[in-house]
Amino acid sequence: MKRTRRLAFLFGLSAILCAPANASNSQPTQLFAFSCTDNRFQDCPQGLEPQALLQASDGNFYGATSRGGSQNLGTIFRVTPSGKFTPLFSFSGTNGSSPGQTMVEAADGNLYGTTEFGGEFSTGVVFKIAKNGSGFRIVHSFEKKFAVEFFFGEYLTLGGDGNIYGSSVGGGLNVAVCQYGCGTIFRINIPSGQFLTIHQLNGISEGSEPSALIQASDGNFYGTAGTNLFRVSSTGKFTVVGSLSALGIPYPGGGGVIQASNGNLFGMMDNVNQALLFEIALDGSGLQAFPEISALQNSITLSKLLQTADGNLWLAQAAILGQNGAIMSLSSRSGLLLQNIPFNLADGSGPMAPLVQGVDGNLYGTTLFGGTPSSGTGAGVVFRFTP
Repeated sequence: MKRTRRLAFLFGLSAILCAPANASNSQPTQLFAFSCTDNRFQDCPQGLEPQALLQASDGNFYGATSRGGSQNLGTIFRVTPSGKFTPLFSFSGTNGSSPGQTMVEAADGNLYGTTEFGGEFSTGVVFKIAKNGSGFRIVHSFEKKFAVEFFFGEYLTLGGDGNIYGSSVGGGLNVAVCQYGCGTIFRINIPSGQFLTIHQLNGISEGSEPSALIQASDGNFYGTAGTNLFRVSSTGKFTVVGSLSALGIPYPGGGGVIQASNGNLFGMMDNVNQALLFEIALDGSGLQAFPEISALQNSITLSKLLQTADGNLWLAQAAILGQNGAIMSLSSRSGLLLQNIPFNLADGSGPMAPLVQGVDGNLYGTTLFGGTPSSGTGAGVVFRFTP
């Protein structure tokens, strides 16, 4: 499962952290560096392994760390565009642990997110919290009724109808095909908090382990499941619209797809030894793969794509063996590599979360490790980069 690949990356990163740094003339700017009081990452009160960022309506960035905090089970934090850091919340286990990749801001002004573990059934929760850190509440605790263990942690998406949509890489009824269930698609009503599973993947014709969802211009949600590209409506009507198996790489990577300015979907395929960019129309026609990108070979994980105003595509590459990862830009017309900006450990190591573009036009992101804190051991950074 995808989680297995993520864990393999985390365990392997300890060797990468000791590798020589790569020089670069254009480096991301460290806005804030998380720190641990020890070099074994056991005491990290600010948090450890920061996840994806969200720029909220107040202009500040919000995120979570999968570890660290008062119980070493994860935190929620706020950081301003100038780098002022404020801890907001520490998870304790009963209210969730190991928060997932991202949060969304709903129309009620609260932030909503997920945890991979903890909660009533120890299999993760959906939570909400105010932007000042108050009013934390569990919206839903995931149950074990569908599978032996419910792996969670994918992205949430705010729909145009005001509801929140999401996917789980585990869970679902078909445990005969997938050991932990083949994955589900769900909807959360705001403001009632009602949670509804709208589709359970069968793991055969539909695929399994659904990626993050994006809502396209036609109002439907799109993602990948195995080598399938799927469309799902807000009511749960699920359709496989294309197969990526023709590209010759076992599985897609990078958190699913995005809809680019030309209306088509773009995503990354990677199998550790090979990586390439693909494009496909909403109806599944016109599938094309761009030339293989040698700089992405041997990558552990690729983040979800981001298209900037100039039409170029940006992504984060968690790590190449013996290196600290990089942020890269690709041409949406040719697929060619335009920029490759490696991290050097001092400014971060292991960027896994997707980049976000701030209202100021700059790119913002996080790395899981590294950085140069004022004291202690670097435990990840929030960075800014001017494209």
